[in-house]
Amino acid sequence: MQSGGHKGTDPRFTVIVADRHDLVRRALTDLIDVEPGFVVVAQAPDPDSVAAELGRRRPNLILVEPAVLGTGGLTHLPNLLRLSPATRAVVLADEPSPALERHAHGWGAVGTILKHAAPDDLFNVLRRAVTVPLTVAPEPSGSA
Repeated sequence: MQSGGHKGTDPRFTVIVADRHDLVRRALTDLIDVEPGFVVVAQAPDPDSVAAELGRRRPNLILVEPAVLGTGGLTHLPNLLRLSPATRAVVLADEPSPALERHAHGWGAVGTILKHAAPDDLFNVLRRAVTVPLTVAPEPSGSA
């Protein structure tokens, strides 16, 4: 599903918002689309949509709720990111969880943000996600 679009000049960073809840996807899209330098190019409510949009759009970022990836959650993230190798993932979490953060990073995410975080915190995480150089990590061997 495509977002509502972006008005103005070409964006610097493109984003896919992946969450099971339509209200959350729309609210995040509206918030991100008005932030200078960002534009949501697609929304994805389920694993098939995430894969299709990543392959089609090849965004700079995907903001992804683990549950939207289906059974196994973040264990699917490495395969999804192979569809768009330059895309960086930020996990959208319901609750604080050091274990989720470790698993998210282990499966290829470059950051996490809580759903109840302030907008400024969201944009700090998104900016860091696209500007901080990545280090190469081994493929995870365990499950999330």
